[in-house]
Amino acid sequence: DGSTGSSAWSQGEDLSVVVTDAAGCAAASDTLSFTALPAPSAPVITGSGPDLASTPADAYQWFLNGEAINGATSQSFTAEVNGTYTVLITAPNGCTALSAPVDVTSVGVVTTLSSELRYWPVPAHGVLYVEMPSGAMQPYEVIDAAGRTVLSGRLRGTGPVPMDISALAPGTYTLRIPLEDELVRGVFVVR
Repeated sequence: DGSTGSSAWSQGEDLSVVVTDAAGCAAASDTLSFTALPAPSAPVITGSGPDLASTPADAYQWFLNGEAINGATSQSFTAEVNGTYTVLITAPNGCTALSAPVDVTSVGVVTTLSSELRYWPVPAHGVLYVEMPSGAMQPYEVIDAAGRTVLSGRLRGTGPVPMDISALAPGTYTLRIPLEDELVRGVFVVR
């Protein structure tokens, strides 16, 4: 193409270079051939509430607020925390495409039984008080923004029960407690 620099770009056409030294001796390179691979179409995220799904592809990686979610490599994904979700797909030729972002704001919205679950203060620091309707021991999980379980255990539901959250870094978390065959979720912030 007449370029005289040490680098050149191909837009799919063959490429070769002729070099000349100070004495005027010239040498030609082999010809490089390129095949332009088609980029896959950007995936589209569909879903209802926290349940998200991507258009079909060979491989998937889900992201929350721009960070890859560990283990989230299926066509569908259930959001555990509110935030902005995207999915990166990989086509058979190895090319990738990123979806448009989708904001999920329905995680932590109370379910029919969650009105029986109370927790405070929000934002919390050091201790989160949890009050449940029954006196039975209830298992719980605390999920971070990346979808990882960072705290788990059992709480007795009589009166406000202090939950030690002093090991949690500042951020947004989801508290999950199964009550009477229903998973109750609530979002809290650690400052």
